[in-house]
Amino acid sequence: MNLKQNLIDMKKFTTLIILSLVCISFSFSFAQQFAWTQKANLPGFGRHSGIGFAIGQYGYLTTGFDNGSCYNDMWRYDQQNNSWTQVASMPGNGRYGASSFVINGKAYAGIGWNSSNQSLSDFYEYDPGVNIWISKAVYIGPPVYTAVSFSVNNLGYIATGYPLSKKVFQYNAANDAWQQKADFSGAERQSAASFVINDTAYIATGYLNNNPTTELWRYNQATDSWSQLQWLPNNARYGAVGFNVNSYGIIATGGNGNYYFTDCYAYYPPINQWINLPVFTGTIRRHACSFSINGKGYLSCGISATGSTLNDLWELSEVTSIAEATPSKPQVYFNQSAQVLHVSGLKNKPTTLTITSMTGQIVLHQVCTKENMQLPLALAKGVYSYSLAGNEEQTSGKFEIMH
Repeated sequence: MNLKQNLIDMKKFTTLIILSLVCISFSFSFAQQFAWTQKANLPGFGRHSGIGFAIGQYGYLTTGFDNGSCYNDMWRYDQQNNSWTQVASMPGNGRYGASSFVINGKAYAGIGWNSSNQSLSDFYEYDPGVNIWISKAVYIGPPVYTAVSFSVNNLGYIATGYPLSKKVFQYNAANDAWQQKADFSGAERQSAASFVINDTAYIATGYLNNNPTTELWRYNQATDSWSQLQWLPNNARYGAVGFNVNSYGIIATGGNGNYYFTDCYAYYPPINQWINLPVFTGTIRRHACSFSINGKGYLSCGISATGSTLNDLWELSEVTSIAEATPSKPQVYFNQSAQVLHVSGLKNKPTTLTITSMTGQIVLHQVCTKENMQLPLALAKGVYSYSLAGNEEQTSGKFEIMH
């Protein structure tokens, strides 16, 4: 290796250190509030693209795919005893990429694909009190798998999926009927993640026609409409999991086709911001399944970067409440996939934003007057510094454009 290459590598390493220190100072106080802990492995087969849900004090995991086989066995997780028990299998074909939601203490699950890659439209209700599944009205939407599903105010929803779709269908358990709702407002996508906070549903990430995304969308049930919110800070992905931990929307794991990610984030609706969490310490994976019990989130199974399926279980818990750690300083990050600069936390006070290249060229100088702003900005590959100067405080940092 020659001297020139050494200098280039040293520069890259130094840049990495600078960027890491910026990220650490930005997220340290938040990351310390959460912790990942490994729990008892699922006794059944390793799998990916299964479904998870919670009823009362228990979490449930069923369906999934591994090495040409689809499963319909179901397992119940006891949080108190950290143990699994096999319960009644889901009827019909083994399947993967299925959908599920919970209404009034009962689970509803179905659709997906079987091992022959044939689409399924059957749907079932599970009553944990008697450990029995019964058949319900078939799904009326187009055949999809890897859709998102959730329930809000005793109504279930299935949205998006593959073949790429933006259709949304609502299930009413009271009369066992499906109804088509307004289309999802974003682009068609599959393998997105969802979570529900205070009877409001959110859809994040997913795979669009040619690339993954970091988008976040909120569903307004009353108006049957969607609105776009602050995007995930980094690493556009699909096959991530979403769940609720104490009214924070968690997004974890997933990948982009070439890479698998360990970074995790918590979305805090009151300020429309994402908070950095500790990285996931288990095996990197896509297409895991998840559920939440008693203010703790759980992630299980999935497919690893080597193609092996997994059966481990991980718990994400809030060690200390982060309500006191609400960001007090403005935040800046650049979404590379969307070529949009996000600026937030400005408290509706005029603040001057300046972005400078490493050569000293000013590429943006703008007065921001809103609390949160999204600025389209086409930047060449390289490292950029930013500063936010207001009447009371100044914030600065760096970000890097990788492509």
